[in-house]
Formats: sequence, C-alpha cells, structure tokens
Amino acid sequence: MFEHINSLYASILALTRENQFLAAGLSIYGLGILTYLLRDIPKKVFQFIYSQSITTISVDNSGAALNITRFNYIVSFINGCSGRNFTRHFKLRSSIFYESSDIRENDDIEKEIQLGDGIHFFTSQRKLFWVKRYKLDSNGTEREKAGITIYSLGRNRAALVNLIDAALPVFKEKNHVSLYRPCGSGWDRRCNIVPRSMDSIAAKQELKDELIQSVQEFLDSEAWYIEKGITYKEVHVLHGPTGTGKTSLIRAIATLFKLPIFEVDLSSVSNSSLLSLLDGLPKRCICLVEDFESSGATKKRARVEVVANEAELKSVDKTDKSDAPLSLADLNLDLLTISGLLNALDGISGPSGVIYFLSTNCIDSIDPAILRKGRTDWLRYIGAIGDKEIKNYIRFVCPTYGIPEDIVFGEMVGCNLYAAFKENKHDIEAFVASLPLKEPKQTSKKIVNIGIH
Repeated sequence: MFEHINSLYASILALTRENQFLAAGLSIYGLGILTYLLRDIPKKVFQFIYSQSITTISVDNSGAALNITRFNYIVSFINGCSGRNFTRHFKLRSSIFYESSDIRENDDIEKEIQLGDGIHFFTSQRKLFWVKRYKLDSNGTEREKAGITIYSLGRNRAALVNLIDAALPVFKEKNHVSLYRPCGSGWDRRCNIVPRSMDSIAAKQELKDELIQSVQEFLDSEAWYIEKGITYKEVHVLHGPTGTGKTSLIRAIATLFKLPIFEVDLSSVSNSSLLSLLDGLPKRCICLVEDFESSGATKKRARVEVVANEAELKSVDKTDKSDAPLSLADLNLDLLTISGLLNALDGISGPSGVIYFLSTNCIDSIDPAILRKGRTDWLRYIGAIGDKEIKNYIRFVCPTYGIPEDIVFGEMVGCNLYAAFKENKHDIEAFVASLPLKEPKQTSKKIVNIGIH
C-alpha cells in the first residue's frame, strides 16, 4: 500500500515539475483547503482571550418582583453614571417602578430617559465598564421584558460587586421588617413593613407580655429542643372578631424580634406547593397564615355513620339535614388537604426555628385536629379592649394629655379606636370625647303594691 502511495506521489511531483501551471493550481487548492480548515482558529483564539480578560454580571426584569426592582435600580444607576454623553440610543422608561424620586410635583423628563438596546460605555468609581441591553421574549405578558449584561476589564469581580452595591439601595432602617409572599415554588420579597411597637397595640397588657415571653423563650431554647428531640418550631393561633388587632400583634412581634414575615394563603396552595414553600423558609422567621379558615382543608370534617337501609349501606352526614345540591365550596376541591396541612404544622417539612402564626375570625369552623395540644402551642382569644387598654393608648399617642379621673371608657374593638384617633389626630380632646363611655349599672327598683283602699 505504501508503495502505491509513494508511486502516486512521485507521479504528481513529475507532473508539477513539467507543468508549472498545474503546480500553481495544486498549491492554491491546497492553501484553500488549509485556510478552510483553520478558518475558526483566530476567532476561537480571540474569543478565548476575550473571555479570560473580562468579568460579567447579568440581570433581567423577568420573573419575581425582586428581579424587576433590582433591574430598574441598576439601569437607573447606570443611566446617571459618567459617559452618558457618548450614548446615542435611548428609550423612555416604561416599566412600573416606584421610588422616592418618582413622587414629585415637577418631574424631570431627563430622569425618564434610559439607555436603549445595544452596547453603552460608562465609568463608575474611576473604572471603565460597558453594558449591553437586550430584549427578552415578552409573549403572554403586558410588561416589556429586557436584560442587561455588565462587562468589566480584568478577572477580579470586586469591581462588579462594588458597582452593584452602589446601585442597589440599602435599607438602613433599624427595625425594618421584610415581607415575603409566594412566587412559584419560592418566595419573593415584596416590601418593608412599617415597624410597629408593642405600645402602639391596643390590646390587653397581660396578653402582650405573655406573647413576648413565649416567643423570647422559643428563640432562646434551640439547644433544649434538640436535646429533647422535639421539633424546633412553634405554632400560635390567634382568634377573635375582625378588627381586634391580631395582625397588628404579629407585626409588632416581628418588629420587636427583627424577624422577616413570610405570608402564605392556604386557599391558593396545594400539598406539594405548601411543602416546597416551607422548605424554602429561613431558620429564624415568622410564617403568617391569615384567615386560615378560608381553606377547605381547615374545615371540620363531617361526622359520618353507616346505617342499614334494606339491602344497601348508605353513608349519612349527621351535620347535613337538607336535600339541597352541593356547591363547589361544599365539594372541597382545594388541592390542599387536611393531612397535608397537619404534616406541615407538625414540622415534617420546613426548616427548624420557624414561628407559625395562624389567625382566624371563626375558630368554631376549624377542625379540632389542627388545634389539638402538641400541634398548636399557643391558642389565644383576641377580643375587645376596655378602659385600661384605651387609657394606655391615649397616653401613647399623647403623653402630655391628662386623662380626667372620672372618665371610665367602655369596651370597643381596636380598629375603631385607631379610626377615632385618625379622624381627630390634631385634636386630642375631640378624640377622647368620641370614645364610648362605660354605662353605670342600673339599680333595680322594687315595686310595692299598695293595693286599693
């Protein structure tokens, strides 16, 4: 075989020596093949050198609300950096984004103009960056989706970290409480809740002290729970009429202990999604479930007995005395079941160190299995307030006001007390005068029948 190859090679050499045009043609043909085979090497070498010489970070405004907030803050920051005079492609801000500068009487249209699609150069902290803005698929949504990639020379990511740190706001409130709500199978940070002190809550002082002590002992007892083999979680159930301050108490607890609140609506989750959400909770936090009676999974299960009726057995619901057709609510089509909820409260899923707060206005409709001891650690009624609580609140909102000693206030719910103060916030006398007074007990009069003379 090698002899044939050598013979062919010798024949080609002989032909090229005799015919210079054939030699030139074969040379050009061979050079073309070699160039074709090596055509991507310079590009790949350049791409390799380029990729190893820069550091990038990307962000887009798709998905969770936190992504939108971050994207808009970074774009607005870049928009104000040096180097904007070299940019020739702009667009008006169209995404929903609120910040303190957005609320002003005389808005500056210059601040509404942002970088358009394409590549833009800018400087920050005396360092050169460039950013590429591009569109994302927005089909099926009302919001325009976009993304940006920021480039920095060098392999050190510190420059990008400093840039993002400068672009994103830092919440420096001492006692801020972050509120999270479900987003898919995870959590999305929505906002900071306004801090609420315990003194601002119009509730019985004994109740507030007991709640504070319970949460404090729980947070300090992790080692005890582990040593005793008890799941490190605590379930609080607050029940009572609407407007008595159940949510306000929870917010004050979150403020006092600086615990983030993760709020979930049981009527919108299934067994699997609830487990996924609980798995994503941090170690020290409050999981808030308001109006948890809204889910069919928490309703009392019907008592059923089996009775013989001729040749067949029929299941008869003792609690249902009507022949009316069942509604969709009666059919309980919720994907969350009582067993799934009980597993969640028992701590089978989710990290340790979570404090669950469940509030309801209708405790009578809740299945006893949820409220039994060992599953619910703290069950308290939040009702109307009386003279002592009302006077404490007056002293809180106006410490210099002297409450007349002969005044005895009657019972009222906390929301009415707050409303009365808001209506008379500039007139403490009118505020106090608007509050109900306790009516004196009526003395019974003995009727004497003197007869007819």
